[in-house]
Amino acid sequence: MFKFLSLMFFTIGLLSPLSQSHAHGPVKALIVSCVDYRLVTDDVPDFAKILGLTEKTDLLTIPGASLGATLSPDKADPHHMHDLEAAFNQTFEFMKTAHNFEEVYVIDHRDCGMYKKIYGDKYAKERYDETKQHAENMKKFREKMKTAFPDKTVRFFLMDIVPAGQPIKYDEIKFKNDNEIDVVTTAWSDQPAQTLTLP
Repeated sequence: MFKFLSLMFFTIGLLSPLSQSHAHGPVKALIVSCVDYRLVTDDVPDFAKILGLTEKTDLLTIPGASLGATLSPDKADPHHMHDLEAAFNQTFEFMKTAHNFEEVYVIDHRDCGMYKKIYGDKYAKERYDETKQHAENMKKFREKMKTAFPDKTVRFFLMDIVPAGQPIKYDEIKFKNDNEIDVVTTAWSDQPAQTLTLP
C-alpha cells in the first residue's frame, strides 16, 4: 500500500514504497504520475500490481506527469508555473540518490486538467490527437532521462479515466526512434493499435 509523505514542491508529492516499511537504500522502480486523485488513490496502485511492482516502488506525483516534468518557460510563465520543472528535477535527483532505482514508469492520463490548462484552445479533444499530444511530452521526458538516467529502463503509459471498480484501460507508448512511436494497446483497451510520427 502507498503511504503519503508530502513535499513542499508546489503540488509534487512523494509516496514511499508500496511495502509497509519505510525504505532505506535501493528500490526497484520509480513511478511518475499525475496528481489527479482518480489515479493516485486507486488506479496507480492497481496498475503497479499489473506491472509487477508490488514492493519497493516509489511514486512521485506532479501535475500532468510528463508535461509538468518538462514544462518549458514559454508554457509555464503565463500560468506562473515556471518553477515546476525545477522542482521535479530536484525531487528526482534526491530520490535517485536516496533509493537508487533501476526503472522509471511514467503514467499520463487522458482528460488531464493540466493539459487543458497549459494548452488551452490547443488542447487535443480527439483520442488520436490527445495521444500524440501526450507522446510529444513523453518524448521530452525521454530526452531528459538520457542525461539524468542514462542506460536505464524508462517506460511510458497513457491511462483512461474509468469509473471506480471497472478494469484499468491504458496504452503503452513505445518509442521506435526519436520521432516515431508505437501505441500498444492492452487487454484493458478497446482501441486499435497505431503508429504515430512526432515532430
